[in-house]
Amino acid sequence: MKFMDFIKKNTREILAAFVLASTLFFVAPISVYISNARSLDFKLGDIWYFYLIITLVVFLVVTAATLLIKPVIPFAAVILMAVSVGFIIQGNFLITNIGVLDGHTILWDTFRTKSWLELVLWGLIIGLSLVFHRFFYKNLSGILLILVIYQVGVGLINFISNPVQEKGKSSYFETANEFEFSNKQNVILVVLDTFRSEAFTAILQRYPEYREVFKDFTFYKDAVGGYPTTLPSIPLLLTGEYYDNSIPISDFIAKNQDNAISTVLKKNGFIVETYPLVPYYRSVYDNRTTNMPLTYKQSLVVKQYIVSGIRFVPLAIKKYFVKLYYQGQNYYHKDMADFASRVGQTKVTDQQKTFKFIHLSGAHLPAQLDNSLSRVDKGYIEQAAASIKLMKEMISELKDAGGYDNSLIIIVGDHGSEAPWEYSGPSPAYSTQPLMLAKRVDQHFDEMQNSDSPVSNSDIPKTISDELKIENSYPGYSIFQPIPADRVRKFFYYHWKHSNWSTDYFPLLYEYEILGPAYQQESYTLLRQYIKNKVANISPLYRYGDNIIETILANDLYQWSLDNISYEENEGQFWAWGSGPKACIHLPVEAAKKEMTLSMLAKPFLVKGQLDDQIMNVSVDKIPLSSFSKNDKMEAVIPSDLAEKITHDKKIELCFDFPNATKSPKDYGVSEGNRRLGYQFTSIILK
Repeated sequence: MKFMDFIKKNTREILAAFVLASTLFFVAPISVYISNARSLDFKLGDIWYFYLIITLVVFLVVTAATLLIKPVIPFAAVILMAVSVGFIIQGNFLITNIGVLDGHTILWDTFRTKSWLELVLWGLIIGLSLVFHRFFYKNLSGILLILVIYQVGVGLINFISNPVQEKGKSSYFETANEFEFSNKQNVILVVLDTFRSEAFTAILQRYPEYREVFKDFTFYKDAVGGYPTTLPSIPLLLTGEYYDNSIPISDFIAKNQDNAISTVLKKNGFIVETYPLVPYYRSVYDNRTTNMPLTYKQSLVVKQYIVSGIRFVPLAIKKYFVKLYYQGQNYYHKDMADFASRVGQTKVTDQQKTFKFIHLSGAHLPAQLDNSLSRVDKGYIEQAAASIKLMKEMISELKDAGGYDNSLIIIVGDHGSEAPWEYSGPSPAYSTQPLMLAKRVDQHFDEMQNSDSPVSNSDIPKTISDELKIENSYPGYSIFQPIPADRVRKFFYYHWKHSNWSTDYFPLLYEYEILGPAYQQESYTLLRQYIKNKVANISPLYRYGDNIIETILANDLYQWSLDNISYEENEGQFWAWGSGPKACIHLPVEAAKKEMTLSMLAKPFLVKGQLDDQIMNVSVDKIPLSSFSKNDKMEAVIPSDLAEKITHDKKIELCFDFPNATKSPKDYGVSEGNRRLGYQFTSIILK
């Protein structure tokens, strides 16, 4: 009876503590899971009971604390109710799109107005609860019951709207034998995420000692990938087949599993193992397991709570949760740190032939490591160098263990990178060109070989099967054999959103053919676009007199035609930043024989006392046109004879040189931006 009297006396406080604890520690992470389930590699059933245990612990702690302060603050339960209402509104109605958590710098200042409005709303919710605390306390049980019913209802709607796909029996990957190789034969395929080809050249310039490590390898400088992001790029590497939106991506992956090089090698007597950043073809690999390690479960729970925090807390606090996500215990490149800590376990045993497919976070943003694997952000090149250091360690350990000569080793990027970085090479096709390094069995050179052969990531299955003399029908060529210089390669471009991880089809998918060096813009021809099994030929042309910023840069179709120019939009306002040292727009146009006028509205990036003006040199098709500074009227005339010359091939290359854009806002200490900003354009018109 005493217990029931206690419950009855403190029902409001107990209910208020329960609603707050369950909202933050049970409902929030489950809601986030349901929204992202298809892009996650674990089932909710693997960790939900952690949420329940943590919720119960928090509930007991909050209840005890509320009851302790009840004699001093008798309406403490009302405050808990108000805070719960705030979190519910924040997580369900005040969702702000800060972009995918891929390491990009979030410009929090652009959300300043919304941030203040959120804080005002929170203040009103808590303030009203204090002013009318007697009314709310009297009706608290009913209000809290409504909150519970609402959250259950929203959860059901969310589940119905975003059905969690049946993943089958949980499957994970055992890492105990990651560095155990065969003394018979090894095939090692390493994917370094987002590793752009020319980054390797920059790394060799900065750290020439790596030339010795890779002296038996060939560096394919003109390699191309198939896509600008990971999801379709890995199946391409494993099967040689391109996805074109004709069927759902999940069906495409399942359809081609039997043709994956990992499946073929397994049928030919290889032990097949994968150590994935992003898993594919789980059923194929011999190191799969149904037992999720406890440490992995714990790290998942922490990570999911951080993501829940990003969604359910006000903008003013979101940045701290984002920082936790980027730099916390589960920081993005922890897989590389783990690899470095275990690579010393490398050994060679008398086991059957072995295939290792290793996918590391590589050069993907955020930049969290440097060449010495220290936890520090020194930019894209240092992050890329960190992954090359891992490859050096792996190769050195293989040599010491006696498993190097009998290994076919291929190291690739799954795709390139559009991210601005401190090294700017000549290539406009940043996303197209991934790293490709390869060494045949028993291959030795005096120094690393450089090849301009027109290779593609789609050639990898053909290369492996040919080298092992396995009968195959893979498309493409072996990268170790001569390839015709006039080979036509393919690339599919799309504007990626994080939600594409959980959609059946990609957004507008543009197919390009590449005839010639991939770093030359003129090598690319846009063939057609694909939308959910629909194909359409397209002939995109700029219409003279239109604002290029609004009609070209804002259009996904033209994103492939930009070099060091980024389109940005916020609350109806749009602009484009041109970054140094040179930014270009490649315009498809109608041939013209009349005089033209180029007019621009633009202002330079300036730092008071450090950068008071910037020069902007403008050229068309490499012909100098005019030079401007901050106070000039930005208008230039293109004579009719020049207009005819530059448009006869129905293409114009409009370029802006920024000789003063030598440092980024981060270098100046004014923000975290890494781009070497030149001019901010709101209008560029050619008429």
